[in-house]
Amino acid sequence: MKYKKILSILLLLLALHVTRDTLHVCYASFEDFSFGARAMGMGGAFMGVSDDASAIFFNSAGLVKLKRPEIMITGASFSHNSDNPVESGESLYGFFSYVHPIQNLGHLGIGYMGRGVDISSRYRENTLGVSYSRLLNFYSSIGLTVKMCSKEYPDNTATISNACDSRFFTDRFPQGINADIAIYFDNIPKMERLSFALAFIDIGAGAMGFRGGLTYRINEFNIFNDITGSADFIARSDGFKFSLGGEAWLKQTEELKKAMKDNLVGVRAGMKFGDNGDFTFAFGGGIKSNRVEKTDWKLDCAVVIPYHTSSKYLSGGLWVSLSFLFGDAYKWEKQERTRFEEERRIKDEMERLLAEKGKFESEKKKWEEDRQRLEDEKRRLEEEKRRLEEAQRNAMDELKKLRGITLKEDREKIIIVATETAIQFASGSPEIVKESYGTLEQIAKALGVYPNTVVRIDGHTDNVPISSRLKSKYKNNLELSQARAESVAEYFVKLGIPGERLVRKGYGDKNPAAPNTTEEGRAKNRRVEITIQK
Repeated sequence: MKYKKILSILLLLLALHVTRDTLHVCYASFEDFSFGARAMGMGGAFMGVSDDASAIFFNSAGLVKLKRPEIMITGASFSHNSDNPVESGESLYGFFSYVHPIQNLGHLGIGYMGRGVDISSRYRENTLGVSYSRLLNFYSSIGLTVKMCSKEYPDNTATISNACDSRFFTDRFPQGINADIAIYFDNIPKMERLSFALAFIDIGAGAMGFRGGLTYRINEFNIFNDITGSADFIARSDGFKFSLGGEAWLKQTEELKKAMKDNLVGVRAGMKFGDNGDFTFAFGGGIKSNRVEKTDWKLDCAVVIPYHTSSKYLSGGLWVSLSFLFGDAYKWEKQERTRFEEERRIKDEMERLLAEKGKFESEKKKWEEDRQRLEDEKRRLEEEKRRLEEAQRNAMDELKKLRGITLKEDREKIIIVATETAIQFASGSPEIVKESYGTLEQIAKALGVYPNTVVRIDGHTDNVPISSRLKSKYKNNLELSQARAESVAEYFVKLGIPGERLVRKGYGDKNPAAPNTTEEGRAKNRRVEITIQK
């Protein structure tokens, strides 16, 4: 823990060294640079991201994405190369901001920006801003930044014209009190990976402009996590510019964790181009600690290479930002969860007490209602049982009237014995003759008043061997009896008896009901037995 604190102090001193001259004397460069090294490394395409303290002057509505206080210090140094001494020199840039979230009230921020060319004599700009943002609903927010802007020329009036040459774009910088207002959309249902923002900038300063941007996020791709692609558009009275950029954080492999002490590493690249021929290319990287429940730090840098066709010179510089995020990023969620759980506990306890009170008051009534319900149910079941038993008796009485039908009944089953007089098949065939359909329909009615029972259908024959003419179909009486049992079952299914209730079995001549020595005995043996398991 000690070496991490030492590292944080050294990084802070480095940032202060870079910005030592820019935070109290504000000198401007020729270009519309972004307010943080992270945004600059993405070519300024940061409107749809806007999730750090630089959003104060960029997209104040994005400040709602900060879950804890953040402080950012940024410094940059640029060199301008030209054969003309007036067009050569060094530009310095400084930016400081602090954002403080207030639970359920919104986010407050304050920022100071200064920029200039040649500390000793050229031209400088100052901007002090105060921001406020809050959520409108789950997926949108609004933000406002009120700014006090001023610019200064050196006392030597002979150099004023030099300070205002074409590359400084001094007419773009607002003066006096003005404001930026922005609206931000994120976590939109069915478009969770997309976010976008719109803003009117420099309102009330006579130099109002419009800025818009969108961002698309990819969770994972090859060696990267949390990939972000962004595009911005800015329009002013003197023209417009586009910015394109991307950011990706390396996956936390074991080797990277060991080398970076669990810190996260990211890379960025972007470009900006406009209608006046200006073009800027930028790339950079960042490292941040990974302690979301403690104080975190971030160090970002960017290399910027602008080129201006209007002045035909190439310049470049280094951009550095150091940020600290204080406290637990999940503090609000934990507090909200604790509050919700406590409210839920109190509500549950009150509901339990009310339920107990109501239970005592309504217990007698409930018992009486239950008793009445059980008595009604008992009467209903007894009535259904009586009707069912009456229907079963009637069905059996009707079967007894049929020729060739014999009934055998005990406590467990009813056996309906149907000789060939009742159920007749074609000779040597399982085909049921039409004259037997009526009998089968009567038997099916009887099966219907014994619901949810298993019905066994047994086919029987006499001992007369299968003729040589039929042996191609049935090798013996056993196969023929099985086919006849199947035919009876299929006919019952056609009459509405569920097939899963029916068990088919052929016995051939194995279980004779009478001796096969006489024609009368053999006729009794050619039968179908239908057993209802009660």
